[in-house]
Amino acid sequence: LFPRSSRPVWALCAVLAFGPTIHAATIQVPMPQILNEVDSLVKAKRLAEAAPLLNGVLDRAEKGESLPQGVSLDNLQLLLANTHFQLKDFPVAETVAKKLLTRVSTGQIAADARLVLGLSLALQNKFAEAVPVFGDLSESTVYHDKALMYRSMAAQQAGQMDIAIAALNRLLASAPHDQDWAASAITLISLQLQQRNLDAAAKGLALLRSNLKIVDNLAGLNTLSLQLGDALLAAQDPAGALAAYRTVFPREELLRLQESRTKRMEAWLARQKALANVSVTDADAVRRVEARIKATTSALDEINKKADYDSALYYRLGHTFLLRGGNWEAALALERLVTDYPNAEEKERAYLELVRAYAESARIDRMKDALDRFTKAVPTSKLLPQALYVAAQAAADKGRSDLQLKFLDMGITQFPTAELTEYMILMQANAYFSAGRFAEAQASAQKYVNT
Repeated sequence: LFPRSSRPVWALCAVLAFGPTIHAATIQVPMPQILNEVDSLVKAKRLAEAAPLLNGVLDRAEKGESLPQGVSLDNLQLLLANTHFQLKDFPVAETVAKKLLTRVSTGQIAADARLVLGLSLALQNKFAEAVPVFGDLSESTVYHDKALMYRSMAAQQAGQMDIAIAALNRLLASAPHDQDWAASAITLISLQLQQRNLDAAAKGLALLRSNLKIVDNLAGLNTLSLQLGDALLAAQDPAGALAAYRTVFPREELLRLQESRTKRMEAWLARQKALANVSVTDADAVRRVEARIKATTSALDEINKKADYDSALYYRLGHTFLLRGGNWEAALALERLVTDYPNAEEKERAYLELVRAYAESARIDRMKDALDRFTKAVPTSKLLPQALYVAAQAAADKGRSDLQLKFLDMGITQFPTAELTEYMILMQANAYFSAGRFAEAQASAQKYVNT
């Protein structure tokens, strides 16, 4: 802050403390020397030593002593608030920042003080108090985007979800598309899902997917995409669900992509922590990236706990494609599941829908092959009667009465008490009648009457 004195301030302090012939009450270290020492200590990151010196200077200024030329009380008070913030002494940082804001309400110093105040409040879990502070800070052109992000974070913690969503919408509309923007978009999608604003969540996901290179937490994004797809499917919106599911990475690809993202974050942290001078904004950026790494690790842990992660994804894709009439696409996804994950929990449902996909696309030979594999894989499956019934109908539509009767006989014989057996007996009677096999048709009809 000032040219270094030829006599170190610590030497003078020692004289004041221990000199036998000099009275401390009559001699004070000159402010320029103290501020010079403060500057050195701050640059050396010895903030715990700088703070009491700053306190002493401010006490003297408040008692009427003039500050050195070019040094303002506002700047010193802001430096003290920032120093205590860096020391994680947030109550003191809060007190100092509030005191400064009683005198200064506009300009960059006021904005800096609001930043320290808002973050200090939030880091003491005083989230409801922090929300309006960040609201005022969002009027600053310098801190506009960050203030909206912090306002949203504080509002979420305070349970003020409408404010949180509004702040994020404003932020995403104006902020540059960087890693912070992407992290805020992920948060907004999560909030919209919680509030059941599914259309808004879907639009946010589409926007984020078009900016995938800046997304740090791909694992978290994958999880949200699955959740959104499930919610849209439950809301009878298979088109929206399919759009969400198609953005999800299989596990191996996700792990590969996430590893590079995590290394990028870790490299940024290493560079940032090596800086000599760190501002409040810089320090909070470090905290946010550290939190992002932690969130990514947590999301990956959850994904790795799910042995059926990929098989569940392929089933969702196959099932939703089938609902949308994409029979061939459904078959591709379901074939991948039953081939690569033969022990998957979704195996029986996948086989049933695979038979249905081939049936609805009139690929009778492939349908028969899928049904044969289903029968061999799970011969006692409770879903087999449905598969046989679907296959019999498809065979009839293609004029393959031989296959139709084969499938019906299997269903009636192997599953005599199934819910669909009665319908299969009636279909069998009609098939025999159409083929001119009247005696067999009569037998089947009688069996239907007796059922």
